[in-house]
Amino acid sequence: MPPEQPELSVVIVTGDPGTRRGLEKTLSSLLHQRSVEKIEIVVVDCASADAPPLSGSDHPRVRTVKLPRSGTTMAQARAEGVRQARAPIVGFLDEHSFAMAGWAEALIKAHQGPWAGVGGEIYNGTSARGFSDPIYLMGHSRWMPPAPRGEAELLPSHDTCYKREVILQYGDQLPELLMAEPVLMRRLRLDGHRLYVDPDVKSIHGYTVNPLTLVAFYAWSRCFAASRARSLGWSLGKRLLFGLSSPLIPLVRAARLFQYLLLRRPVCLPTFLIGLPIILLAQAGAAVGEGLGMIFGLGGAEVLFTQTHLRGLRLRAEYP
Repeated sequence: MPPEQPELSVVIVTGDPGTRRGLEKTLSSLLHQRSVEKIEIVVVDCASADAPPLSGSDHPRVRTVKLPRSGTTMAQARAEGVRQARAPIVGFLDEHSFAMAGWAEALIKAHQGPWAGVGGEIYNGTSARGFSDPIYLMGHSRWMPPAPRGEAELLPSHDTCYKREVILQYGDQLPELLMAEPVLMRRLRLDGHRLYVDPDVKSIHGYTVNPLTLVAFYAWSRCFAASRARSLGWSLGKRLLFGLSSPLIPLVRAARLFQYLLLRRPVCLPTFLIGLPIILLAQAGAAVGEGLGMIFGLGGAEVLFTQTHLRGLRLRAEYP
């Protein structure tokens, strides 16, 4: 364990051996940060006891926290990483995300401001591969470069850094809020906290598009809807209304994305139009998840989402 107090803790969650390859590259991107001496990396390992350690986890800036493979969800692992962190700010990266040069330094600097959460620019690390570009537009068009600097209502999920003492105030609710981060961000704003986009915080995100990807969209969206309704205190009537109108989600979101690109990123319109079928298909999977989540709750969606990330259920993008 590093003897000095770190200024930034980064939580990465790893699972079965087959899913660790991407995270080894994620870890390497953190260990090559210019400000590496100011950070600690908390590897929350949810693999079986005989799984090999994550390559690079023997570095002095890295601590490994072991959790049981059975019964530990992705959200629980992230929450435990926050509790175990030693720095005043805590960021997250997944196995398909990589920190670019200056990422850690920019986060530390930005968090000197009054922000509860800070996010940044997201680059597409798998551009021009299959349908990754339309999915990138669907998920991260708000934060594609050049991202506008300033206060924001929403930050990119799984690539955001929070003030630790602020999110720890949610206590036992923290795993549920980390299950679908837009819900956490909404709660933060309702509680008077502020979010900020700093384009100097740059990370690379990878996108895999295949039939199993729809499973991840469905599972995450069901988690999002159930958490949103419960955490924000939605009435049964509101949940039913939203759930029954969920078939409209693909068209509504595609129309909103088209409008945003038309006004802010017109150069991306050809990519959107070519990829519209896959965008609608992905949003259809999300609509099924949100509709069921609103009406029937989580079901097994949290376990299923954990399997997509930690158990190799979805196929991984290949990186150069």
